[in-house]
Amino acid sequence: MIHDRAILDGLPRLHDVRMLWFNDWYDGPVDGLAEYAGREYWFADIDDFQGTWPQRRYVLHPISTEQAATEWALHRECQARTGLAGCCHEPACPVPLDGAGDLEGWWRDHPEPHSPDYVATPPIGWFTTPE
Repeated sequence: MIHDRAILDGLPRLHDVRMLWFNDWYDGPVDGLAEYAGREYWFADIDDFQGTWPQRRYVLHPISTEQAATEWALHRECQARTGLAGCCHEPACPVPLDGAGDLEGWWRDHPEPHSPDYVATPPIGWFTTPE
């Protein structure tokens, strides 16, 4: 989900946010998991295309430990099967050994694009990456 820039009203700018991986890409990461102050959050892009990646703004939405664990499991499975998941963490997830991946099988087993509704939770602030 891409937020309207009005979501920034009253939100503090956050520093030292680190993207861990992204779920979707459109001229840069759209959403995914980030770490801030020792906790994992869902990040979402802002419809603010004054600049291009990497100078885009994102908001952080709180998620539970269980939700983060679910997202990590899906991320690792996608990377292991397709090699396409957007790892920003080190070490990166293992990729298919043959380099081909199974994108067709992934979409067969996951027919709907993964789009969690974490953005319904009020964000704690916004960030630009890299700083």
